[in-house]
Amino acid sequence: MEAYVRRLRGYIALRAPAEHLIDEIAHETFVVAFQKIGDFTAGSSFWAWTRTIAWQLLRREIQKFATEQAKRERLAAVGIVSAETGNPKRPEAAIVDHLDECV
Repeated sequence: MEAYVRRLRGYIALRAPAEHLIDEIAHETFVVAFQKIGDFTAGSSFWAWTRTIAWQLLRREIQKFATEQAKRERLAAVGIVSAETGNPKRPEAAIVDHLDECV
């Protein structure tokens, strides 16, 4: 099993948008595999099956990451968050400035 874990972590590491997701997705992959072990076809490739599960989980995280990044960029464009750090500027001042521009 350890060989599968190392191989799966390598697969995820090459595709994950953030390093902290590697262990999280690897763990979740094996949890899902355990829950759905009845769906596994004996004699087929366990590696291919777990890799497919990992890919589906990765796709979800990549989409979430892209959505969050786009949101940060929109907020930075209107001055609500810092473009460099993504941290809020003085929120009330930035919001008032933005609302003034809209009116």
